[in-house]
Amino acid sequence: GRVGRVSSALRGLKVQRGERVLLLMRDTLEAAAAILGTIHAGAVAVPVSELATPDDVQDYVLHAGAVVAITDGQHEDVLDAIRNETPDLREVICVGAKLPGSHDFWPLADAAQPQPAQPSGAEDVCLLLYSAGSGPGELRAVPHCTRTVRAANDSFGKELLQLSSADRILCVARLSTAYGLGSGHFLPLAVKAESLLFPAQPHSGPLFEALRTYKPTVLFATPSVYAQLAHDAEKESIPRPL
Repeated sequence: GRVGRVSSALRGLKVQRGERVLLLMRDTLEAAAAILGTIHAGAVAVPVSELATPDDVQDYVLHAGAVVAITDGQHEDVLDAIRNETPDLREVICVGAKLPGSHDFWPLADAAQPQPAQPSGAEDVCLLLYSAGSGPGELRAVPHCTRTVRAANDSFGKELLQLSSADRILCVARLSTAYGLGSGHFLPLAVKAESLLFPAQPHSGPLFEALRTYKPTVLFATPSVYAQLAHDAEKESIPRPL
């Protein structure tokens, strides 16, 4: 229901098929709904790192040709600071908006009537994900379509991991990356599993607490996070935290 309302709200702002919607957000339920709502509306979701500087975000907006940006209260000022330099960015939507130039995410979505998804084909681009090798002057946005999402689920989710609706999946890789977006959002949805989003940066203390509290059956993280967890578990004498 939330996805349908976000989709309808975007269409109410005249977002057209194939236009790019930039997402600068922490890994929250609003971010998850915004990504799917953008795709549902026939537009292209462009999630970028929440750690991006204003200069970085300006480069992303210009490079992707984003016409709308969706953000949260922690990043509203970043987008406001670049509005004069990004004339094609028509609208900013913010969770808990405080600035006069922003639409408030939930009131905007709640006022919209859900509509059916825009028709799309398996080869239609629905995502642009910036590669980790991107840098100043050499941004590389990798396009993805629904076919590639299904292929990742079939080969990685079903064949290798054998994920099912019985799983509870915790992913601390960011939704702005292909690894995090697939593992923490699309793969759980594909098998109707539970997805646990982790908005904070993955420091050991909060992460150990999340593991104790929610008891995930699958944890997705990066090598540096696994090394950090192993080191801190030994240092604090935490028995078998995973």
